[in-house]
Amino acid sequence: MKKLKSALILSLAICLLCIPLTSCVEFIKPSGKETESDTESGDPAAREPIDWNAIDLSEYIKLPKYLGVEIDKADIDKICDDAVLNAIEGLKANNVVTEEVKDRPLAKGDTADIDFAGFIDGDYEGFSNGEQFENGTATGVPLKLGYSGYIAGFDDGIVGHKVGESFSISCTFPEDYSSEVKLRGVKVRFDIKINYATVDVVPEYNDKLVSENTEFKTTEEYSDDIRNNTFPDAKTNLVWEKIVEETEVIKYPEVIEIAVRAEEQEAFEYYAEYAVSMGMSLNDFFVANFNMTEEAAKEEIKESIRNGYLSQMIFRRIIELEEISVSDEEYEAGIIRYVEEFNFSSVEDFLSVATEEQIRDQLLGEKVFDLITDNAIVK
Repeated sequence: MKKLKSALILSLAICLLCIPLTSCVEFIKPSGKETESDTESGDPAAREPIDWNAIDLSEYIKLPKYLGVEIDKADIDKICDDAVLNAIEGLKANNVVTEEVKDRPLAKGDTADIDFAGFIDGDYEGFSNGEQFENGTATGVPLKLGYSGYIAGFDDGIVGHKVGESFSISCTFPEDYSSEVKLRGVKVRFDIKINYATVDVVPEYNDKLVSENTEFKTTEEYSDDIRNNTFPDAKTNLVWEKIVEETEVIKYPEVIEIAVRAEEQEAFEYYAEYAVSMGMSLNDFFVANFNMTEEAAKEEIKESIRNGYLSQMIFRRIIELEEISVSDEEYEAGIIRYVEEFNFSSVEDFLSVATEEQIRDQLLGEKVFDLITDNAIVK
């Protein structure tokens, strides 16, 4: 089971500052194309790393009490309970059985394979009544009813029909439809045929499911193992969150302000390129994918990057105050352990992707988090 603490430490050590925007799409930087931030301020791999030894962190942050931090056991239990629920849902999802739907009307959640053709229903500027509009026809399209993302009324118009039926439904494109401006507010008719349909049957969570798919025999054993593995990491994360929240920022070093601006610009250029590829404005893109405006997203991204550097500053400051170090023996032992922990094929394979500085930072991170966790008070 992946450890939350390991991921947190690794993200700090290697400076993987994540932007907390999630979507069903994956953002990929176009290959072979440089952006302004790459060439001028940019590419994280090309920028010089921050020389933390040259920064007197006492001038920039004031740490709160970081030994003896008090946290509520109820908060830890909540994280553990959520982890158990997520694991249960994951176990069930991994054992879903797909069955064909034959004799009953289709329902929300069924997946229907359909052919459809769309026609203009009425007189609208740029269209003739009954005209087959562009991109409104397809064959062999699988749709999970209720979750397809098609215009309102499309999925609902299929629900209740049976496999083999041919029928027509009426829908109206929304006034803010972004893919084709001419279709905004236009009423259309879709002629549809259902070719076949399936339904995902989710198994019941019971001892049989657990024993057949895990190393445990009962649901109780399975849940207890998840809870026991999650507890120490949940404790660490809560302690760290409290330290970060209570740290007083006097100001940020100029080198970090420059880095934040560069990474913010780089992130926005990535999103802008993706929006263009989807034929959307940047604001429409953020509203559609993240339910926030372009300005709100800009602040979210900036704050996330800045918080990542704040965590680095806190991390480095604790190391200074506690005089934490990593010996050569600990470094060599750490390499061997990481090769096994992160499933590398060999030491050479691991060292091809991790520098000595990153490995030492990882080991320092473990010591920092062990220190604050071991000294925390759970109430």
